[in-house]
Amino acid sequence: MKSSIPARLLGKARKVLGRRTTAPSTPNGEDDSGIYFFVHPIEWWDRFRDTATVRVFPWRSFDADTQKGLIPDNRAGEKIFDLLFKLEDRFPDVFARHFEYPVIVLTKKSA
Repeated sequence: MKSSIPARLLGKARKVLGRRTTAPSTPNGEDDSGIYFFVHPIEWWDRFRDTATVRVFPWRSFDADTQKGLIPDNRAGEKIFDLLFKLEDRFPDVFARHFEYPVIVLTKKSA
């Protein structure tokens, strides 16, 4: 599965700066959080279109670590977030499909 645009950009920036790109894991290389999850591609939700209306909205464009790494905690950062929110409102499909954390809304169709 391909990663989101922000994740790829941050990964390249970290590689250039020589920083680690993944979270530390246990000595055997496995994640020890105990949580199982699987990220389905957005297209996977299309299988429900015969019984429900499927809508995809952006919830957040960047994860917290990416935001902290790319957006300053000052007035300039506020302006960047204002612009980001306006862009999310104007182009929700782009942000939902190519950035972090889409919200999937299924509305059951009438019988």
